[in-house]
Amino acid sequence: MFTSELCLKIVGEQTYIVIEPLIYETEGFSLCVNRGFDFDGASVPQIFWSFGLSPMTGSYQLSACLHDALYACEFGNDRGLCDYLFLEAMESDGVGFLRRMLMYGAVRAFGWVVWNKHTKEDVNAYQKFITYSLK
Repeated sequence: MFTSELCLKIVGEQTYIVIEPLIYETEGFSLCVNRGFDFDGASVPQIFWSFGLSPMTGSYQLSACLHDALYACEFGNDRGLCDYLFLEAMESDGVGFLRRMLMYGAVRAFGWVVWNKHTKEDVNAYQKFITYSLK
């Protein structure tokens, strides 16, 4: 479950910077998206925006920010783990089953496109934006 709010500062048309740590607690460990992480909202194709799935609205925003940060630093070097944590976070935040499964299915099917575009330099640069601690 998230134990903090998503606090963002607008720095572009659809670019935001995390200004307060976003903390997610799961079984066995805590994750923190640190200040300074740049976030562009959930990766939702524009065709779906009219169905209530816009990048910056909805109960999935905290989960989307967490997922983007996990992907950016290739957390655990395991895309499946990052996607699972996204699914778990959405469920804990009360995202409805259908929406949750649709979004999870989309990242499982298409997330490799983003993951494979990462350079080693980018991944290393984003490492500072995710911290974790064991419970």
